[in-house]
Amino acid sequence: MAPTPGSAKKARRESISAMDECLSEFIKRMIVRMPLAEVPATLKMWGFLAEKDLQSLTLWKSKEGLAMEIVNLCESKKATIDHAADLDIVYHHINSKKKLWCVYQMSVLSDSEMNVTDVAKFQAIFKKSVYSVLKNVTINFREFGEALWIRIACGKDCMKPNQYRPTFVVYHTQTPYAFFNGITSAHRSMICQGLLLAAGYRHIQELDLKSRSLESMQDMLFKKFSQPFQSHHPRSLPEKSCTPAIVDKKVSYENIKEKERIQHVMHETFGDGPLPKLEYAAYKVSIWWR
Repeated sequence: MAPTPGSAKKARRESISAMDECLSEFIKRMIVRMPLAEVPATLKMWGFLAEKDLQSLTLWKSKEGLAMEIVNLCESKKATIDHAADLDIVYHHINSKKKLWCVYQMSVLSDSEMNVTDVAKFQAIFKKSVYSVLKNVTINFREFGEALWIRIACGKDCMKPNQYRPTFVVYHTQTPYAFFNGITSAHRSMICQGLLLAAGYRHIQELDLKSRSLESMQDMLFKKFSQPFQSHHPRSLPEKSCTPAIVDKKVSYENIKEKERIQHVMHETFGDGPLPKLEYAAYKVSIWWR
């Protein structure tokens, strides 16, 4: 029995309502998991809501009530899944230390080397590569300084993309390094292939380095990759005295020289700025027996 025109319209309305409900729930959950003190700054960085909308929020409400207030504002402004994904990127950028990051290094530039500073071209090539393999996927980009954040949410089989378990990639266009969080074995090759094509490289491999401090890993790897990154600390190295003063007589002269050498290397590597803090590191050791 064929459905009547009225029942078809009703089914379409229910489908649209269900889609809006899923989006509203996704935005609500993002707001609820944020620390209350971070909500105003996060929403301001997001940039979707106007300043008058932010000022109208009642911050003394319960987090649940505040989340519903923000959801209502988003619904009135016809927020889409792309807007919600952008908010998710901003949240993870602010709270990057809550995630465990791994590093991939690309090598061997292709014959047709592209201009890596052309972010728009990079995004177009990356999207085309991923969409050619998987259709039920959403891809969103956002730039933070020199870092391009990529958010990929994939769905299984014919299911919609799972927005609650996305993969994040942080790529600096001037380097061959990409930092991953939440990548699965099922989608690793697809995402890596998209990076290679978009960035103009041929090979990619995972490094034996993981950390929750994204900035610390970037400091170490960027310094190792290229000397021009020293421009952040242009001051010359201070001259060291040839005859160091021994404060503690129990400390040998050799130990003081070693401390000076370490301080000199640290100053040369990281400049006068704060030293990076590596809270967690994982590495592999290969032992060969003859």
